[in-house]
Amino acid sequence: MKFLLFCLLPFVAQCYTQNFPLEKDAFFPFQQRTVSALRHGLETLVAIPNEERTYENTILFLDEVGQDLLGQMAILKGIEWGINDPVIQECAEETIEATLSSLQSMPYMEVIETVLTFSEKQDALLPEERYRLIQLIESIPFYFFPEKMQQRGAMILDRLKSRPSQSFTFERGDRKRLFTLLTLNICMHHGDQSLIFGGVRSWSERIDRLLMLIESKDADVICLQEVFDRHGGEALYEGLKDFYSYFYLDIGPNHFGFNPETMGLSSGLFVASKYPLSEPQFIPYENDEPHMTRGFFSFKVVHHGDILGRVITTHLEPFDSLDTRSRRLSEIEQIIDFIQVEEGYPLILCGDLNIPLGNNEEAHRLAREHFYDTYSEQIEEVTFENRTYVDYTQYYFNETPFEPFPKLLDYILLARNDMEDFGVKTVVVQTNDLESPVEALSDHHGLFAEVIRK
Repeated sequence: MKFLLFCLLPFVAQCYTQNFPLEKDAFFPFQQRTVSALRHGLETLVAIPNEERTYENTILFLDEVGQDLLGQMAILKGIEWGINDPVIQECAEETIEATLSSLQSMPYMEVIETVLTFSEKQDALLPEERYRLIQLIESIPFYFFPEKMQQRGAMILDRLKSRPSQSFTFERGDRKRLFTLLTLNICMHHGDQSLIFGGVRSWSERIDRLLMLIESKDADVICLQEVFDRHGGEALYEGLKDFYSYFYLDIGPNHFGFNPETMGLSSGLFVASKYPLSEPQFIPYENDEPHMTRGFFSFKVVHHGDILGRVITTHLEPFDSLDTRSRRLSEIEQIIDFIQVEEGYPLILCGDLNIPLGNNEEAHRLAREHFYDTYSEQIEEVTFENRTYVDYTQYYFNETPFEPFPKLLDYILLARNDMEDFGVKTVVVQTNDLESPVEALSDHHGLFAEVIRK
């Protein structure tokens, strides 16, 4: 059976990448399809009669159009970064520039007028809907337009900001229980982006098995990373709402807007809990880049009025360079500056920190100075048995044999100030098998921890 699977693997990989422009002649048609789809989407939006406009068919629809564009651009960027062929890399770079140039011909004035007209009539939006709309309008470069339009935009923003808004979507489910914690990066990107950024199949092909895995762990608090696809987040909510009572998704949204800096992603953070969560707060990182709203989400876990602990979940800057190491250090510093000494309950930091165990970067030193990890601090060398991450992208995009390299990037950490009174027992939750890359639920393993009082 294993021999048969091994023989089929190259064919399966080819099937999953057949929509990607991996040959020189495929780039121009790819660009044409991308630009045509964007134009069609924007023209469809503008054509909706004002009396028929809703939040779903106007703001969310515009966001979907933007996510489709972002997905195509991400595929090109992934090819530029990941394919070891100078000709193909140059084609990808030129196609990105040509696509961005084509955006100038889009009917943006009509789309802006549509958004402003819709916004002027909205008084019953939910707080998270209002937050999304505020972000969208703030992305409009009004200084390019007549003073009357500038004043109109400013008045709409003032009115929207005078009402409550929140940088996440909150949903209610049904159940409550003890304080255990699961953290997992599930590589839930839009469309086929998960192949580019994780080497795993689209979330829609993995969602049922992901839900089964999460439900089997029965953790009281779930912290997920890379939940970038809004429909994927909704699918997680639908699949877990019978087991969990409190949900925070679409945290820190950064939605398609009217300049390149808003063509980005949310933080990708997703939280579900069986206990009520108090003081939920998303704090963006100060040195963030436009492709993603990086930050950390902080909350307290509460049971019958008692605080069981504070949890901070995050996804730090990826990759290994002087610049990315500096960004991770800045992000860890911002988390530490946020933390206050709190008596009577533990403070937990969890998530995909993207700090490879053993690389001795400054962010790792600072994290260990303030936090303790009963799992990784016992590891002298990262192996395939104790890893939390492996890069599967080379399996799909490189012609050389698949040679995975194990890393430990994910952590559940306890504040060192709390070590005397509290403890954390952590185990790995396996999501992939090196012998079956196409069956991987994620490129990351999860971590499951029991937070205990000594």
